Amino acid sequence: MWAVFRITDGTPENTVDLLAQGDGVNLIDWQPGIPTAKDSGTVWRSSPLSDGRRLISRPWSSGFETMTIAIKGGSSRRVVKDTRLLTNVLIKAFQHWTTKWQYDEVWLEVRGQDEDNSLYAIIKDWGLANFTSRIDSPHAVAAWMAAQPQISLSIERDHWTANQPGTGTATPISAVETFNNVPLGNVDESGERDTETAFSQVFLANKHNIANITHIFVNGAGANLIDAAVYPLNIFAAAPSDGDATYFGSSNAVTDYGPFCSLVFDIATAATYGAGDSAKWQYWNGAWTDLTYWDNTAPSASQDEPLSQTGVNSVHWAQPEDWSTNGVNGVTGYWVRVLLSETTAITTPTQQNRKIYSVPWGYTEIQEDVVGGDINSLARVVMENVSEGNYGAQVLYTGPSRMLIGTRSVDRGENFTPWLMMDQETSAYTSLLPDAPATRATRSESPCGVAYCTPGTNIPTSFGDVGPQWYFYEDYFGTFAVYARVYDATAYGGNVVARTAVGYSTSMDEYTVYGEEVELENANSRWEVMELGRITIPPSDTLRPADVALDGILTIQLKCTSAISTGNFYLYDVFLLPVDECAGNFFKANSTDEWRLVSGRALDVDSVSFQRELIRTHYYVVSTGVLAAPYVVEPTGDRFTLQAGSQQRIWAMTMYWSDYTSSWRSRPWDCSCPVVRRNDRYLLARGDE
Repeated sequence: MWAVFRITDGTPENTVDLLAQGDGVNLIDWQPGIPTAKDSGTVWRSSPLSDGRRLISRPWSSGFETMTIAIKGGSSRRVVKDTRLLTNVLIKAFQHWTTKWQYDEVWLEVRGQDEDNSLYAIIKDWGLANFTSRIDSPHAVAAWMAAQPQISLSIERDHWTANQPGTGTATPISAVETFNNVPLGNVDESGERDTETAFSQVFLANKHNIANITHIFVNGAGANLIDAAVYPLNIFAAAPSDGDATYFGSSNAVTDYGPFCSLVFDIATAATYGAGDSAKWQYWNGAWTDLTYWDNTAPSASQDEPLSQTGVNSVHWAQPEDWSTNGVNGVTGYWVRVLLSETTAITTPTQQNRKIYSVPWGYTEIQEDVVGGDINSLARVVMENVSEGNYGAQVLYTGPSRMLIGTRSVDRGENFTPWLMMDQETSAYTSLLPDAPATRATRSESPCGVAYCTPGTNIPTSFGDVGPQWYFYEDYFGTFAVYARVYDATAYGGNVVARTAVGYSTSMDEYTVYGEEVELENANSRWEVMELGRITIPPSDTLRPADVALDGILTIQLKCTSAISTGNFYLYDVFLLPVDECAGNFFKANSTDEWRLVSGRALDVDSVSFQRELIRTHYYVVSTGVLAAPYVVEPTGDRFTLQAGSQQRIWAMTMYWSDYTSSWRSRPWDCSCPVVRRNDRYLLARGDE
């Protein structure tokens, strides 16, 4: 394969080949540069009382390429033409950075003669020197010798990347968890992980509990479809009749069973509905009752023809507060059903090649061998909302307008999850200890079916022992932003105030670090979010994970501004946003309903397609790829990236702004489908990767 070394904006007319080997620009010598520490950002801690110094921060500088070139031609006119092409393309390179109107990047592309892959680097600045006079030799000699023989060209560039600037590689992602010995999620027929790169294939919940469905019965009888080994399989009866129903449940005979708020199908043959035919989703509260739902398996405008869309699609509902267990075909648990109303003729849909499942996990995963490069890869993450729409009386319709996204490498702790539940099923590396007067109250609207509950009369006017505690192990070492989802059902008294407390044990108060105090001003508002600031686990820089002999403890301490006379305070769960690898807080700048992330709309977090901006976030229309209103991003100082050579998970939490309470709320039934693209980065060379 021929070697490549050129300066270009991607168009033939603005491409300078540096390996012309004749008329044009000829490379004489090149001294490749490798980025070093950035002087203005490198921080050292240096004590006059100790040897040496300690590195605190070390961002990368730009790369600098130094080369000697000759511009040759059959005439002085040709030399001038090629010189002007070079300078004009280089001028365009810095105009991309210094103007608002020059959107096109200019970059270097290089590939060795025996290499298969090119590297690309956006040009930031440049310098040219050592031109000879146009009326002196050798420029003005015989035409066949016309040349600028020894020009010095220096280029300041961004990091080398695997893709041309503005483009990225589709990144395979997945989410797989096993429940009741059944692998669920992105798996094939044999239960093996099956990674995806397209929209609406990988699902990410606004929670992380364990419970999933264990049983599916057609018409409440017969074999359990979860146990089926042959696909495709019928989801309705072979010849459906009016009043038929298919039941989906989580059995109380299985450890960690519980309520659920979604179902994902992979439909091979779609259901068909005749004139007057319809179907709807219901739950049990002592009688079969209509759910409030959004169904992507049905046409958007009607929502009353479930499972009539082929491919991977999902249905989502708000977990009802009065959902109770009941028995179906001898199995007691939480059940939903799809009830058919037939006037003409309904045909049965078939499930294609994987288990039907619910989405309890709050992450998507990238395997270790996916992200290449030497340093963090530039990333673009598009989070499509699939759980809210705008049609019909029975649907969910208030889309989120804020999303927290953070990455964390799995090798830091494979048992880590940022979602701390109230039923001790969060993780093998955490355990929950509620204070004595509190209880784990059954709350079917909660992600795991229970919530921390303490009577308002038990909440003191000063911080003490009231509040749930989690014990942590080394999988949770790190820095996190803390968010709690609560329901304040107290009345006739003061407001509830919360803060975090991170320490080693209840008997070591002198080592406890306390967070900021946050007052909750809205009573009787479910899914209220309390933003409790940042914590570090453990609260000491002197410990490594392997050193831990003491359990770490996180407590959400509670007090009230004045005595509360009645009612209860509920804490549904806690979200620990990991912020020490890559994280962001993305939100809409105003509280209007416009630009909320309803079904088919997405949040686009992008550090790939327009590298002049470190990161840009927009409302994204999935069907057209069109960007609309920008979202605000905090913090703003760096790009969104993925760790090179690391198995990692992308975690997220969604919220919406309530004008009624002037506060953020977060619903566990929100669900997103992410798509990830990346541009791997290299310091010097790429090789076969």
